[in-house]
Amino acid sequence: MMANQKEPSSYRAWVIRAVTNSICNKIGQTDDDSVIRNIAEQLCHLYRNADHFTYRSFQGCSRDNTILAAAAYLNYQDFTKKLLANGYDPEKNTPFGLPVWAAAFAGNNSVVELLLTSGTGVTLRKRCFAISGAANGGHLDTFNLLFSPRFGHMVPGNATYPFLKEGLYRTSNPRIFDQTVALLKPYSHS
Repeated sequence: MMANQKEPSSYRAWVIRAVTNSICNKIGQTDDDSVIRNIAEQLCHLYRNADHFTYRSFQGCSRDNTILAAAAYLNYQDFTKKLLANGYDPEKNTPFGLPVWAAAFAGNNSVVELLLTSGTGVTLRKRCFAISGAANGGHLDTFNLLFSPRFGHMVPGNATYPFLKEGLYRTSNPRIFDQTVALLKPYSHS
């Protein structure tokens, strides 16, 4: 049964249930209620925190790609590799945000690196979303990883500004806050 596309809460419940069931089937955990409940609760947390993506952008999202974002968030590295090898797109948006945003939000550095270097390789888009996710999740090590020279030189500019600004407003980590303020300083009007 398809969720009512006009009712966001119904759609959210449908997405979380469908993805939880798919993940549990893929990892062979269909009979353990505590595992199923734990995954569903984690995905609810992720969904709530990906609220800067609008409901309308969720329509037409591939459920398969939503599974990639969930696997990245849940730190299922081998499963994420398998999905990427099967052609899942790390740059497609999902109700959980971009897969790299979800991984960075959870502080899953190895999955962040995997997603950044997959597909078309490191792109500014993937990196910006990852910066936003790391800041939103308060993960300083992930945030710093994204500015690592191994991913190429990155100078904050017009493309990164909105992601840094969002991270500044949403982070709970004072060190990320301070670093972001320093990165945004050239944009201040005072």
